[in-house]
Amino acid sequence: MSNKKEIYNYCEALWDQYKLEDGGYFPSKHDKKVFQEAAEHFNMDSSEIEEIWHCVSKIEAGQQVKGLSKKQIKAEMFDIVKDNAETPWGKQKP
Repeated sequence: MSNKKEIYNYCEALWDQYKLEDGGYFPSKHDKKVFQEAAEHFNMDSSEIEEIWHCVSKIEAGQQVKGLSKKQIKAEMFDIVKDNAETPWGKQKP
């Protein structure tokens, strides 16, 4: 069985691929697709993949902001939001 970090990294790579292909991150289009493709790749249920991704993501986020100032954390949060092309702050493509 694959480890959780491997599953997380696989999902992240898929999101990066779809962001490039589609000109941005579209949660309604990409999320289900990423979890389903990862589930097929790892021979698991997509809900298990999603649960693992959220678990590892929480740990990664905690490590990423550890020791940062509030201003730096705010900048990190903006970087996350700006990649979501379905929000007013995202990089919208016509």
